[in-house]
Amino acid sequence: MIRFLSLIALSILASTAMQGQELWSLEKCVAHAMQNNIQVKQSSLNNEVDRINFEQSKYSRLPSLNAGATHGYNWGQTIDPFTNQFASDRVRNNNFFLSSQVTLFNGFQISNTIKQAEVDYEAGKLDVSELKNNIALSIAQSYLNILFNAELIRVAESQVSVSQLQVDRMQKMVDVGQMAIGSLYDIQSQLAADELQLTTNQNNLDIAKVNLMTLLQLSFTDVQTFNVVVPELGELDGASTLESIETHYSSALTLLPQVKAAESRMSSSDINLQVAKGGRMPSISMNGSLGTGYSGNNVVPVGDPILSFDVIGVVEGSDLNVIAPDIDFPGFDTKDFGTQLDDNFNQSLSLNLNIPIFNGLQISSNVQRAKVQRDIANLNYESMKNQVYQDVQLAHTNTVAALRQYQSAEKALTSMQQNFTNAEKRFEQSMINAVDFNDAKNRLTNTESSMIRAKYEYLFRKTILDFYKGKPIKL
Repeated sequence: MIRFLSLIALSILASTAMQGQELWSLEKCVAHAMQNNIQVKQSSLNNEVDRINFEQSKYSRLPSLNAGATHGYNWGQTIDPFTNQFASDRVRNNNFFLSSQVTLFNGFQISNTIKQAEVDYEAGKLDVSELKNNIALSIAQSYLNILFNAELIRVAESQVSVSQLQVDRMQKMVDVGQMAIGSLYDIQSQLAADELQLTTNQNNLDIAKVNLMTLLQLSFTDVQTFNVVVPELGELDGASTLESIETHYSSALTLLPQVKAAESRMSSSDINLQVAKGGRMPSISMNGSLGTGYSGNNVVPVGDPILSFDVIGVVEGSDLNVIAPDIDFPGFDTKDFGTQLDDNFNQSLSLNLNIPIFNGLQISSNVQRAKVQRDIANLNYESMKNQVYQDVQLAHTNTVAALRQYQSAEKALTSMQQNFTNAEKRFEQSMINAVDFNDAKNRLTNTESSMIRAKYEYLFRKTILDFYKGKPIKL
C-alpha cells in the first residue's frame, strides 16, 4: 500500500511540475527547427551564394571600368617614353590611365549565362525546401515517438495500480488464512515486473525527448522540463478515405521540391549547352582608354637664348668655312607636373572582332561535356520521378498495412479486455490461481502496447502520405 501511495504522490508532483512547463506543439517544433537548425542555415547560405552569382551575372552586360597609376624611377641609359630621348641619369616617371571594355556580342553567352544562374538559384531554393521537409518529417516521427512512449507509461501505470490492488487484497486473505503465502509471492513478483516495465517506459520517454531536443537543437538541461502538447487525435481515418497511388504520385510530381529541383537542373543543363555552343560564334567588343604621364627627363629652357656659330665644314675649292648657328640656354628646368599631364593626355577607342578558328578543340570539348551533363541531368530527373513513385507506393502500402494492423489490434484489445475482466473476477473468487491471473494480465498489457504502437505507426505513415499530397505536417 505504501508503494501505491508513493506512486500517486509522484504522479501529483509530476502534474504540478507540468503546470510550469512550456509545452511544445508539433507546429512550434517545426517552426523552431526551420529557424535554428544548422543544416537549414548551411543550406540557406549556400543558396545565398547562388543568389549572389545570379545578381553578379546580370552585371556582366555592363562595361568594365578600371583605373591605375604608376610611380617609378629609371637608372642608366633608357629612352624616355614621353620625350623620345635618351636619358642616362635617374629619371622619375608617372603614368595614369582609365580604361573600359564592353562586350557587344559573344554568341549570346552572357544572356544564357544569366538564365542559367537564375535557374541554379531557383534550384538551390528548392534544395532548401527539400531539406526543411525532411527535417519536418523527422521531427514529426520523434514527436509521435514521445506520444507513443507517454501512452505506454499510462498503460504501465494502470497495470501497476491493478497489481497493487491485488497485492493488498491477497495480503488480507493470507493474513486470515484464506490463501497460501505462495499466491502472495506470485502477485508481488508481478507487481515488481510491472514497476520495472514502468521504469523502462519512462526511460524510453526520456530518450525520445532527447532525440527531439537534438533535432530542435535545444540546450540540454533536464529532460523533465521539456514536454509536448498531446493533440486530440479523434477517430482515425479508414482505408476507404485513402486516395489511389496514382493520385498521390501526380500530386507529388507537382509539389515536391526535389522533383522541381531536378527539373530545374535539367533546364540549366540545356542552357549550359547553349552557352558552350556560343563559343563557336564570333565575338565583338569595344575598348576605350584615357591616359597621361609625367617624366623627369622632360625639361624646358630657362633664360634668354644664347646664339653662337659653329664651323661645320669648308666650301670645296675655297677658303670659306661653312658655319651653323647654335642656340643654347643658360639652364633647363623639368616641365611642371600639371603641364605634362595636359601635354601627354591621350585617348583611344577600338572595335575588336574575334573569330574562333582553332583553339585546341576546347570549344568542341566544352560542347561535348555540356551534352553529357545534359544527359546526366535528364537521367537524374527520370531517376527522381521513379524514386518518388517508389516512395509514394511504399508510403501508401505502409499506410494501408498500418491501418489494418491498428484495426486488428483494436479488436484484439476489446477481446483481451473482456478476457482480463473475466479472469480478474475469477481470481477474486479464487477460481484461478495467481499464475493464470498474471498470464491474462500480461497478455492484456502486450495487446494494449501493440495497439498503441499500431496507432502511432499509422499516424506517422498517414502523415507521410498526406505530405505527398502537399498537406502541412501536423496532427
